[in-house]
Amino acid sequence: MELLLNRTRDRPPTAAEVQADIRRLGYVHGGALAGSFNRDVWLWLCFVVAFCESGDEFAANRFSGRQAALEWWQRDHVLTGLAFDRSEPDTHWEALACAKRRKLEQLQICIWFDRGSLPKLVPHYEFFRRAPRDPETFRPRGEPIEVRQLRRILGA
Repeated sequence: MELLLNRTRDRPPTAAEVQADIRRLGYVHGGALAGSFNRDVWLWLCFVVAFCESGDEFAANRFSGRQAALEWWQRDHVLTGLAFDRSEPDTHWEALACAKRRKLEQLQICIWFDRGSLPKLVPHYEFFRRAPRDPETFRPRGEPIEVRQLRRILGA
């Protein structure tokens, strides 16, 4: 009944709406919402991450040496929401709803974005248990969590 009374918009939430929702959940350092489309299974994937610390927002740019803002996947974060669906707006709102249920964050999972390597440069996401990062690649140290392990953990 609650969903019928508070119908979600038919568009993905704006960055400001996501930031406000994440702060309302009690994450004072903020967070991010991101995702992609998987053409193999024709599903949108969307996830919400909450930043764990505020002190690691900047690093030296590898090319210019100047200070640059780190991307969400380079920072220390924990996965708080995750959703798969056929339409993009639905995945955004479902991932935020998952974050509001506050069950997923207890697993201490983070996501790393691998841009791929030459010659193909095929990007993909990898899931890890939250761990210290390699300073060169920002990849969490430790073994990645396979998708089937993640689905089993999530009960999907």
